[in-house]
Amino acid sequence: MRDHLAPAPAKRGSCFDPCQDYDGPTIGRGGIGPTRPPSGFFDRGDVVRALIFFAVLGFASAMGAVTITDDFDDNSMGSDWFLTGGNGNGLLTETNQRLEFTAGVPTGNDSQFWTWFGLPLQYASTDWEAQIDVTNLVNPSGVQYSGFGIQVYTNAGGGGLQYLSAELQHYGNGWEGFASYLGANTAFTPHIGVSAGAVRVVYDSATSVLSALYDIDPSNGYSWTSFASWGLAGSGGANGNVDWGMAPDSVMFVVPFGASTDISIASGELYGDNFSITVVPEPSSALFLPIAYILLRRRQKSLR
Repeated sequence: MRDHLAPAPAKRGSCFDPCQDYDGPTIGRGGIGPTRPPSGFFDRGDVVRALIFFAVLGFASAMGAVTITDDFDDNSMGSDWFLTGGNGNGLLTETNQRLEFTAGVPTGNDSQFWTWFGLPLQYASTDWEAQIDVTNLVNPSGVQYSGFGIQVYTNAGGGGLQYLSAELQHYGNGWEGFASYLGANTAFTPHIGVSAGAVRVVYDSATSVLSALYDIDPSNGYSWTSFASWGLAGSGGANGNVDWGMAPDSVMFVVPFGASTDISIASGELYGDNFSITVVPEPSSALFLPIAYILLRRRQKSLR
């Protein structure tokens, strides 16, 4: 038993918070890879896909929610995913019917992020929740660290990029558990000693609160335990509050990621699977989602 263990404090250089030294995924010029202008504003395929998708969404919204899933079984990141950024030699790849993180030659900050672009997650009018199964078989030592989870970010508030994360972590001091970060604020579970589980983030647009939850054994059905809640409008969170300064129509993005510090990560040691996101837009905002969807798709293409 190692109940006395606690995670080492986050610090710059060691990157125990995988984004401590990373300003988050950057979209557009100055980010990862070249950019090019869009070839045209509307694409016929985008319009057709949007009409079909939102005909289904409209029915689902009337029923209260729509859930989109990706089990990564086709070993190819689909059109709703966009490689956003990363650090060092970290690679996040859909392979072996899962989303694997690897780091061949380790550095002090290895990470990579994929952003889900399937549907706008509007700050003031959309309740949503996202989850992913996580496996962390890495055995770090010393200052080494490994983690896999979900990040939520926006750059719409005028204060630069803002992010929140929830992940399954292993530290070199033997601590293994779940952690959540909101800027400089941190929340950890006790030492659980697990190598697999699931993480979930839930957003309540009425209170502007994001909550982090975990499950240590999703193989027998999900049973969630909440361990952190964060207020994004300056209040409401049990573990911390910030003001992201977002407008009612500002959009958030969900980002699965893997990260490590000073340790080589081989295939099969750190990965996610069975991603899902459930969206509950207000009926009035659902009317505008086809247009927002097309605009996001055009922006996504312009950045590739």
